[in-house]
Amino acid sequence: MLDSQVCCVNFLFPFKDDPESLLVLLRSVYPEAEEVLRLDDEESYLGFEWIGGDHLGEWPKNGTPTRAPE
Repeated sequence: MLDSQVCCVNFLFPFKDDPESLLVLLRSVYPEAEEVLRLDDEESYLGFEWIGGDHLGEWPKNGTPTRAPE
């Protein structure tokens, strides 16, 4: 593991399609939370930030990162 973001994704990913469980988790930090909303143009209730870094040597030779279409 290179950073804590991997731990964050591993912990939160199971909640991405489970708004009720995610709300229970969030209420431990934000007790006033009433609802978890779906992200715009997404099917998920969570979004993850990708900040870059070619730690595994997967970027093209020009060094410009790309995201493969799903």
